[in-house]
Amino acid sequence: MARFRLVNREAWLLSAPEAVHRVLVENQRNYVKHTFFWHKVEAIFGNGLLTNEGEDWRSQRRLVQPAFHHDRIAEYARVMADYAIDRVAGWKDGEERDLRHEMTSITFRIVSKTLFDSEVAGDVAEI
Repeated sequence: MARFRLVNREAWLLSAPEAVHRVLVENQRNYVKHTFFWHKVEAIFGNGLLTNEGEDWRSQRRLVQPAFHHDRIAEYARVMADYAIDRVAGWKDGEERDLRHEMTSITFRIVSKTLFDSEVAGDVAEI
């Protein structure tokens, strides 16, 4: 746990899984998002899971929860690994690569497959 100043406000960074669980699961009602800082975040990201609270948040969470089931996460990991291996298989020793382009291409493929069950390998440049 680390305490620091963020935009003239006190902030805390939790990195231990137990501490995160304690805050987000066991004691979530003790922590309020709607502060000066969160109003700025909400203006950028809208009223979604990141910024919402209470019953609206619970309703949104229930809608997306199936996507984070253990079996689904394992499938996402398999897709990520398969696409990364596929991409690297085309590389040759000594070649120079634009890492930003490579990672963007892999990311588009992974997102389209895991979220929409769609293959876009041939369309990445256009996207």
